Amino acid sequence: MVLRWVGAQGYVAITTGMKIYSHVFELLLDGSLSGLDNALAASDHWRVFFRNQDAVTSSRDRSGSAQAANFVARWGYGLISVAR
Repeated sequence: MVLRWVGAQGYVAITTGMKIYSHVFELLLDGSLSGLDNALAASDHWRVFFRNQDAVTSSRDRSGSAQAANFVARWGYGLISVAR
């Protein structure tokens, strides 16, 4: 999972490759990243920015920025690559 901040806008990217890597190296419980994807899609503070067969990128709604950042941090389990 990649969390990227561009100005005031935040993005979270989850790919199939990340899910496979996490499974192979037993970094997260199976289904954790899918669960995060579903939770982001259901959140009032995040929206799907891009989705295809391999990846989903969610973007943070400008309102509730602290709540949105904490939401991802709780789900990240330390497996967050922060790009600036």
